[in-house]
Amino acid sequence: MRWPVRPGATLRRVAINGLWAYLLQATNLLVSLVTLPYLTRVLGKAGFGTFASALNLVTYLTIVTVWGFDMWGSREVARASDPGEIRSLFRRIVLARTLLLAASLVPFAIMAATSQGRARTALLAMGLTLVGLTYGQTWLFLGTQQLRLAALSALISKGLFLAAVLLLVKTPADAIRYCVLYGASLVLSAGIQEWLARRTFQVSLGLASLGDVWGVIRAAAPLFLANIMSTIANGIGVTALTARASAAQVGEYAGVLRIASTLLLLFAPIWTALYPQACRRYDVSRAVGNGFALRVSALLIPTFAVLSLGVVVLRDPLVRTVLGRDYADAGGVVVPLMVWVFVGIVCNVIGTQVLVASGRQRQYTVGLVVATAATAVFTIVGVGAGPIGVGWATAAGQVVLLACLVGAIWTTRRMPNDSGGAYLVHDPDAVATTSSPATLDR
Repeated sequence: MRWPVRPGATLRRVAINGLWAYLLQATNLLVSLVTLPYLTRVLGKAGFGTFASALNLVTYLTIVTVWGFDMWGSREVARASDPGEIRSLFRRIVLARTLLLAASLVPFAIMAATSQGRARTALLAMGLTLVGLTYGQTWLFLGTQQLRLAALSALISKGLFLAAVLLLVKTPADAIRYCVLYGASLVLSAGIQEWLARRTFQVSLGLASLGDVWGVIRAAAPLFLANIMSTIANGIGVTALTARASAAQVGEYAGVLRIASTLLLLFAPIWTALYPQACRRYDVSRAVGNGFALRVSALLIPTFAVLSLGVVVLRDPLVRTVLGRDYADAGGVVVPLMVWVFVGIVCNVIGTQVLVASGRQRQYTVGLVVATAATAVFTIVGVGAGPIGVGWATAAGQVVLLACLVGAIWTTRRMPNDSGGAYLVHDPDAVATTSSPATLDR
């Protein structure tokens, strides 16, 4: 099913949704800018590390419950023209996520049973996060290009979350309380999004056959593999430090990681606004889609290169200002993590905006599998050096991913396009060009 590409209407829609995406991300950014300096000082390295370790473990399970529906679902909604199609897709995806959530409770119980002390309590408290991210509907708002609804839910839930943190989290002993508040805000956001989806699109939970539910699970499976590989690659640093280092070292790495990830918060709204348009343009032809990716990358990549370099240059005063004096010696960790962020943005353009948007998610998944394996090996070698060793291991793994994605573009350069022709890399409108809607909920 193809939608006509009308340049004027497309640019207006991208601009409008880009503004709403930036409002959504500005809300997340504001909350992060207020809570991160506050928490690193109030909870200390060890308390913040306890939270980061619990969130890291729950994130692995969230990838199972979200499956690959964030990107796959938004792509299918963007291509649909019949409201009935959207309602049917919503029903099947929610039911599939419910089944996956039930299945994820088994490993969650095992994780909790094998943890001890505050680590176990923090993990159990973070169970609300698993529920909240499972039932978020940002994928639907992204596909229908109604990001104002996601922004509205964020303004309400994040505002209440920020007020609760400032009122209730006062000492290192409140790390568990913060875990509960974090998860509760995501559950509230999911509830608001569900209500808005019902009112706006007349969707309902309803029933669907097991065959239909299995159909969407199977269709999104390649993107699930991509998501879980990406999550492992990005989270293995915290996992390794949790197993081999102190809670304070975990907190140091996680705090600097939050600073580096702020740049990803700036990139996410752009990705959010562009992804549905990339899908539709690739639905017209390979050449149209790649021409769009070329124009996007020519603007985004130099911009974020300059921003990344600026963070590296200002790393020491930035770390002291944002995280506090306890983190004064952590500036060196910024360098590898900013390499990771910048190369990750390039990988998003190549992987998501080109390979996934054009239906070549299998090639994207293969690249992630190779890069994840490489990151795991690098991390095992580097964890002995502490946070900075893990940081460089993560950056090296991202470089491996970039090489794999460039290779995937090259090897599929002559794949038939929709009109039966062939796509050539040297075509002026063709170009080799990651993040998830769920990122906007965090």
